[in-house]
Amino acid sequence: MDFRHIVLAVQARSPAERRLLAETALNLVAAWVLVRGVPFTWWSRRLGDRRAESSASEQTQTLTLIAGSIAAVASQLPWTSTCLMDALAAKWMLNRRGVPNTLYFGVRTEESAGKDLFAHAWLCVGMQFVAGEVGAEQYTVIVKFTSP
Repeated sequence: MDFRHIVLAVQARSPAERRLLAETALNLVAAWVLVRGVPFTWWSRRLGDRRAESSASEQTQTLTLIAGSIAAVASQLPWTSTCLMDALAAKWMLNRRGVPNTLYFGVRTEESAGKDLFAHAWLCVGMQFVAGEVGAEQYTVIVKFTSP
């Protein structure tokens, strides 16, 4: 998709949708900078409580809009947005709206890859996925962060 096509697609949206897409883009850029440039130990302590799980939310429309905007914007970035970047951006957006959420980190090994370790991050509100749903069931949760 070329830049002109993206601009035309954004212009066809309502002002509220444009604001959501702009917020999503800014959060994905911030997540990219954080993940690529700052050690995990410095920012992980701000992710939330490690012992709790978020409860279900009645704000299903908000969850759907944020999940859709993360997927739409991430697919148009000039770099590959990782599961961690997507989950962080969605977490920050939900935190701003006061929606409790849980960020999960999981790992798995793959026998065919010589016992290599693979990692994945995903974000849920209650049992509803907001980011990182694909393949999450294949991973064992090693840590979770719940906020607010």
